[in-house]
Amino acid sequence: MQDEDLIEVIRHRTQEHHLAISVRRTVSEEVADALVETGDESVITTLLKNSGASLSLATMKFLVEESKRVDSFQEPILSRDDLEPALAKHMYLWVSAALRKFILDNFEFDQTVLDDLLEKTAQEAVSETPSRSDELAKEIESEGLGLANMMIRALKDGEVFLFEAMFRRLTGLRNILIKRIMFEPGGEGLAIACKATGISAKDFSTIYVLSRLSSPEASAIDNGETQRILEFYDSVSERVAKDVLTRWRRDVDYLKAIRDLTVGP
Repeated sequence: MQDEDLIEVIRHRTQEHHLAISVRRTVSEEVADALVETGDESVITTLLKNSGASLSLATMKFLVEESKRVDSFQEPILSRDDLEPALAKHMYLWVSAALRKFILDNFEFDQTVLDDLLEKTAQEAVSETPSRSDELAKEIESEGLGLANMMIRALKDGEVFLFEAMFRRLTGLRNILIKRIMFEPGGEGLAIACKATGISAKDFSTIYVLSRLSSPEASAIDNGETQRILEFYDSVSERVAKDVLTRWRRDVDYLKAIRDLTVGP
């Protein structure tokens, strides 16, 4: 069948026909464009996996942007021989840690440059559309008031959103990770973040207890658990804590960073 016939089939027949066309030995740019225009994610994913399919630069750019929303596009795009390095570099900002490693292994990029770009993008995302709590946290900082003391005050007053805003400002972490650190049961993440940002053991202890009490599943504070997490805080060096905090800014693999933590002297 000629390209015109295939495009006609794509426009008027079912997904089954679309999938059959997407796996042909060769697929021209025009036919590939028609398949992409269907918007069918399974068809597009199959097309991307077909090394015999030709994709125009414009279509590739479109699918790279779509891969922010459609995770299943990411690996097939990165595996294509015709992917331009600039587009792979762009994707580094939102793909998983495993796919970032794939990019570094298969494209000639400097990891430090890419990680710095990733961190800058994450920080810009944090600074977008500030809430009233974010604005108040900024005012507190600009007036020279101690953030640690004000964070404790916010928790005592039940101002959890204000605490989160100040903690975001102090750590540079995304909001979703701030919430996870606050409410995860063990408290190791909170200990690491506090150690990395220079919060004293005494203030950390207070923040830990108050954050447990502010949790939706709050229960009585276990003194044994409090002692355990204080010992953990003391065992982690500030240098190591800062390294972990940097990893969190660049990578959402929160638990792996804790597992990989090497306790300093």
